[in-house]
Amino acid sequence: MKLLTTILTFLLLTTIAQAQTNEQLQFVKKFEHFLETNTAKLSLSALDSANTLPVPMPNALDATKTRIPDPTTGLWHYPNLRKVYDPETGFYIDYEGHHYYTYKADTIAGIIYKSKMPVQVKRTEKVQR
Repeated sequence: MKLLTTILTFLLLTTIAQAQTNEQLQFVKKFEHFLETNTAKLSLSALDSANTLPVPMPNALDATKTRIPDPTTGLWHYPNLRKVYDPETGFYIDYEGHHYYTYKADTIAGIIYKSKMPVQVKRTEKVQR
């Protein structure tokens, strides 16, 4: 009985890990497409009072809720938080939109790079729709 429980636990953990890996790969593929579109480079900003530096446009109620949804990938870009989030999988990365050209996605390995350093792909809860 103990052997059967061990085998079932192993199979369950393997299935969960595989599902998370597939969702992370799905996020990396979406992010690669996100980088190829014009919306990946879009940033809501305005000039400061001296008309010299661009500053992020705030949300009147909560700056953390200012997001730009990408219609082709479904990813949400939060310019004020410097994040790109996938509401379907719950994965996100820290992302500096003004340095979009330094990001590369390796869809075979499932890794996102900024310059030559891997970016940590993090996970939070999925958005309930």
